[in-house]
Amino acid sequence: MHKKNILLCGGGTGGHYYPLMAIKKELESKPNFNFSFVGSKKGIENSIIKNEKIEYKLLEISGLNRKISIKSFLDNIMVLFNVSIGLIIV
Repeated sequence: MHKKNILLCGGGTGGHYYPLMAIKKELESKPNFNFSFVGSKKGIENSIIKNEKIEYKLLEISGLNRKISIKSFLDNIMVLFNVSIGLIIV
């Protein structure tokens, strides 16, 4: 039986990271899963993902800015660009 690939995505705060790692830990007991993680270089995962036994990629990404300004508009364009880069990498 071949392994199923599971991509875990999230980060920025422990509110996303820790539940994902708990799911990974639970499923690791089954031999047919292969895990990868994608998160943010700016989030909590940047300092703690190295301790996990998982292939990972950290992206230069942040959440959408909801303020109305030219800077917010340009920041959101960069978010979309970085998401596109992330999809290419994965």
